[in-house]
Amino acid sequence: MSFLKDTNPVRKAIAYIAENNGKAALEILKETLKHEDWSIRSYAAQIIGELGKINPELVVSGEIIETLINTMKNDKDGWVREAAAKAMGKIAAHIVLPTADLKTIIEIFHNILESDDHEGARGTAAQSLGDIGAKNPDLIIYSLPLLARSLKKDESWIVRYYAAYALGTIGAVRPKAVEKYLPILREKAEEDLDSGVRNSIKEALKKISQAYNALE
Repeated sequence: MSFLKDTNPVRKAIAYIAENNGKAALEILKETLKHEDWSIRSYAAQIIGELGKINPELVVSGEIIETLINTMKNDKDGWVREAAAKAMGKIAAHIVLPTADLKTIIEIFHNILESDDHEGARGTAAQSLGDIGAKNPDLIIYSLPLLARSLKKDESWIVRYYAAYALGTIGAVRPKAVEKYLPILREKAEEDLDSGVRNSIKEALKKISQAYNALE
C-alpha cells in the first residue's frame, strides 16, 4: 500500500486516532508491521496496544490478533517482537477474548520465554503471563513451572524480575497454586544478585501472603 512508502506511516495512524477514526488507523498500523524499518514496526505495535485499551471492540473485530501473533513469532528484530508481545499482553489482559485465542497467545508467550534470544521479549512474555493470570488464573496455572524456572535460571535480570512479578500476580488470586514455588521465591529473595529482582520477589511474596491471609 502507498502509505508504506511514507517515512513514518505511524504518524498518519495517530492522526486518524485523533480524528476518532480507529478503523483507518488500525488498517495502517496492521500494514506498518511489515515496514522495512524495525523502529517503525516497533512503534506501530506499541500504538496497537494502546488502541486496544481505547477501542477494544475494534481490535477484536479486526485481524490484528493474527497479525500480532505472526509478528511475535516471526519478526527478525527482537525489539519488534518485544513491542508486539507487549501489545498482545495489553490486549489479552484488558479485552475478553475467546478461550481458544487466549490459549494460543499463552502458548506463544511460553515459546518466547523459553527460547527467544531477546531478553526484552522474554521479560515481556513473563509480564504478560502475569497480567493475563490476574484475570484468567486458571489458564495460567500451566505457566507456573516455566515462570519459576525463568526466575531461577534466566541470566537476564529483566526476565527474573518479571517472572517474580508474574508469580506474585497469579499468587494473589490463586495462592495455593503457587505454594510449591515458595521455596524458590524465598531462596532467590536472598540470593539473587540484582536488587531490583530481590525487591520484585519480596513484593510477590507479600502479595501471596496477603492472599493466604484472606483465605483464613
